[in-house]
Amino acid sequence: MSDGYHGVCAPDVPEAVRRGLDGAGPEPASVLLAAIVAVLAGVAGVAVLASGARPVGASAAVFGAAAGGGGLLVALVAAVLAVRGAVRLRRARAAERTGRYVSARALADLAERDPAAAALVARTQETVRRIRASPGALAAALDEAALRRIEWSVAEAALRLADDAERERLAAEVARLDELVRTAAELDVPRPSGAEPSVARLTDDLDRASLIATEIRRFAGSDRKSTD
Repeated sequence: MSDGYHGVCAPDVPEAVRRGLDGAGPEPASVLLAAIVAVLAGVAGVAVLASGARPVGASAAVFGAAAGGGGLLVALVAAVLAVRGAVRLRRARAAERTGRYVSARALADLAERDPAAAALVARTQETVRRIRASPGALAAALDEAALRRIEWSVAEAALRLADDAERERLAAEVARLDELVRTAAELDVPRPSGAEPSVARLTDDLDRASLIATEIRRFAGSDRKSTD
């Protein structure tokens, strides 16, 4: 994960594609380093096996297997890592070009250009993470699709903010989301010891949780329009 962010897929991205894009993925420098290691280790291994050179007193077969074979094994592993990394990078970049994926790297770049906008994305991702991890009424009332829409709409809006007015509108919406989640958390506070649960109180809590979930769904569905 780049600088604490994680990549965000558009809500309509199929689950199989989403799983392939999940995670930070390799850095381009890491892929390049693996490719260089593969080439150098492969050349060294072939050179040892072809030359038959060995330390004085060492068995040619043993030294060739250990040094030459070891070098080729390192080259093979590094080549596999380089290819896998390159495939993941290409897949992520293709998804970004189609406008269906915002990578962790893109969000880290946003943090350098516009720290305030990136902070809103980080707050939203943390809020959604808390909702997913919560065993309370709000997590039960919200489905995964709504949470994904929230993450996506805020990340996409943050990347295309044009001025301070748009940033303020997005900040207000993120603050509203935080307030809704805090209010929902209050419903899950344990009752004082010895207090009997009231049917009226439980009904009121359920009604409030339902209203909060409805508000968050509305947030998820209207965020794109309100930030345009």
